[in-house]
Amino acid sequence: MGRGEHETELSIARRRGMSNSYWIGVDLGKQSLDAAVAEVGGPTAQWMRLPAASFETNPGLAPLVRWAQAQLDGGAVAGVCIESTGRLGWRFMETLGDALGPVSMVNPARTKAFGDSLGQRDKTDRADACVLAFYGATMQPPPTAKPSAVLQELRECNRLFSALSTDKQAYQKRLLDGPASALVRKELQQTIRALERRMAKMQEHMDNLIAADRSMKDDVERITSIKGVGPRTALVLLAELGDLRRFSRNELASYVGLYPRCHESGSSVRKRPRMVKRGGAAIRKALYLCAMSARVHNPQMRRLFQRLTQNGKAPMAALGAIMRKLLLLARSLLVNNTVYDPCHT
Repeated sequence: MGRGEHETELSIARRRGMSNSYWIGVDLGKQSLDAAVAEVGGPTAQWMRLPAASFETNPGLAPLVRWAQAQLDGGAVAGVCIESTGRLGWRFMETLGDALGPVSMVNPARTKAFGDSLGQRDKTDRADACVLAFYGATMQPPPTAKPSAVLQELRECNRLFSALSTDKQAYQKRLLDGPASALVRKELQQTIRALERRMAKMQEHMDNLIAADRSMKDDVERITSIKGVGPRTALVLLAELGDLRRFSRNELASYVGLYPRCHESGSSVRKRPRMVKRGGAAIRKALYLCAMSARVHNPQMRRLFQRLTQNGKAPMAALGAIMRKLLLLARSLLVNNTVYDPCHT
């Protein structure tokens, strides 16, 4: 059993008209987790009085499952709501399996705003678990599909490659500063060469993963058919987004953070729209480099850049539009199973 007991029985919060369907909110931690149970249709005022408990993660999730099932009182679990926490969340999904119900991994920014709307004052694990449970019962987010083993491997390798690249750039900058010590210069050079070898090894492994998966290999070929988009960008898109076909156009642009945010109020506030820059920073970085190349070497993107700047758009805003265009174009090629044709786009 967990460290703490739930503070109130679910029967206390029972009200007429409830669906007898429940959502379980779980606030994940490395050493422990907190869980809460909320009934669909439950009163908003009761969100802080939801039954909740804390569990150590070492014994596994069996105590959590037993406790959660004991709170249902014959009802059914509609879903389990957790925040997107990287490996911690995926490990939880894999370990839990189908023991309780489908797991929905949600954006922490959404649950934070939802908690603020409820008047959440305390930032505790128990309170976060209650917010997650009530968010699930209210919003009923769709289940999150678990990525394939190949995609997980590709994603982790790509992120390590990016980290190694960042380290390499940092050491190169230190070397360019011209250290006076010959020993320091030697150590920096050796470190840079070692990082380059590790990056080459990682890149080879990722190339082999894609070559062994026919679907990914075909997707890379379609994406790289766009003039200005190289294999590295295609790899980043697949590693971070998975199958682009699962997104609609607006969902994809929103997920990556490539849409303008307006800031207007009354007659006096008229700020210039700006890109929100939320979501996948690594994807935006790769697309920005592609946009810089495409505006010169891709006639279609060059015309788009010229048209936008002639209409008064700032050069950076025009580049943002090219980034969005390249992303949606890559999705369109995958959806239609075709390659880039500048005459038909």
